[in-house]
Amino acid sequence: MTTDTKKFNTTDAEITNQCTCLLWEDGVGYDNEIPSEHCFGTCWQDAMEDWKDLVSEFVGDGGDFVVDGFPLWDRNVIGFFTAANAEELLSAITVRGEWRLKYSVGPRAFQATIWHHDVPTGGTFTVSHEEDEACTCDIPFMGHCDVCRDDAI
Repeated sequence: MTTDTKKFNTTDAEITNQCTCLLWEDGVGYDNEIPSEHCFGTCWQDAMEDWKDLVSEFVGDGGDFVVDGFPLWDRNVIGFFTAANAEELLSAITVRGEWRLKYSVGPRAFQATIWHHDVPTGGTFTVSHEEDEACTCDIPFMGHCDVCRDDAI
């Protein structure tokens, strides 16, 4: 789903490292969403291909990023990291363990909610390019400093 938000377009999507494989039903395909105990080995690769397609414009040629509000068990934290590609971005913003990530991404905006062992009810954070951090407003919208939250809502 694409949402036009003032100055940029975002795409909403979801990825998890807990692959759920589905049973094939003749005449229906996989649309019936009946979970299967047996996978054919491609669900993680397929999820990664979708991830790369959706976030490649945001990552661009890579560089330094800021994650703001990453949820841990007792607080939200800010951190800095370098990512050269979409896979490194995903590694930097997830945890070692099971997780689910629902995100909105655009060319210069990334906001996500992550569920993991420390945050079973989910917690929201933003990722931005480090050079974007010189914001002109108190609360940037989805990490995008050219659009203030009050203006975007």
